[in-house]
Amino acid sequence: MLELTGTTHLAGQWLALSQPTVSRRYRRLAADFGLKPCRRGTKVCRFGSSVSLRQLRHGFRWHRLEAGVVAVASDPLHQGLLEGLEGWLPMPMRFRPAHQWEHLVREAVVDAALVSSLELEPSPWEPRSRAEGEAEGGREGADRPALERLHLGHWPLSLALARPTRRPAVLAPAAALAPGLHTLLENRRLSLVTTAGAGAHDPRAWLARLGSGGLAAPVPALLLDHRRGAFGQLQQLETDFPLREHLWLLLPSGWQGLPALQRTVAALRELAEAAGAQPGMPPCPGEAEAMARQAG
Repeated sequence: MLELTGTTHLAGQWLALSQPTVSRRYRRLAADFGLKPCRRGTKVCRFGSSVSLRQLRHGFRWHRLEAGVVAVASDPLHQGLLEGLEGWLPMPMRFRPAHQWEHLVREAVVDAALVSSLELEPSPWEPRSRAEGEAEGGREGADRPALERLHLGHWPLSLALARPTRRPAVLAPAAALAPGLHTLLENRRLSLVTTAGAGAHDPRAWLARLGSGGLAAPVPALLLDHRRGAFGQLQQLETDFPLREHLWLLLPSGWQGLPALQRTVAALRELAEAAGAQPGMPPCPGEAEAMARQAG
């Protein structure tokens, strides 16, 4: 939970524990496993790692999957797509660059991650810096388990708001957290209002700001059509231009032999198909080149 939430305070909220209790338990675990926190150059697994802890995480992954439970993570805008999946274990929601999600799947902190093109950069599968590259553990090999990027297609994205507004600005996390979203909206010449800090990852904070009026949120159209997730009760803003996003599911290599992950993949593919997802490039003018770079 510390790796997924980023702070002892948020981890305590998720675990229903006090912040001092989380800190005390972390110090004990750090001593037991010889963990040395990494505060510079990385935003994932920064509370420390070791061979024994990595083996333990992978052991817990096998335990979950054998029990039919899958820990799938996503950003707040797409969490509603996961609700109702058989065996889904909810995880803290955060916007992350794609390479951070990859690292968390490799390290078995989560079993899979749903990644949208809204979070992608022009070269989303490359570490941003040398320090983060070293944190990734080098090239894929014995010490860096392989993973698979399963493309679910591209589908409609809506602008949703709490109450009718003629020309709302679009609420978005900072460009560092969702560079693809900023590019998409700026190409449409839409005004942006950014949200930062813990509130950027909290749907309740988003809904509170949307309720004040004058703001819209970019939400998968499926959530509005079927009233799913935290944003499903919002109203769709009719626009004269199409918005679409790509979706990927990051999975550990060999997922085809694991029934729990097979069910998850099948359910998300069915969901994407029902939402009108299409393979290949989106038809929106001006987006094809950017999406081609993002898709690698």
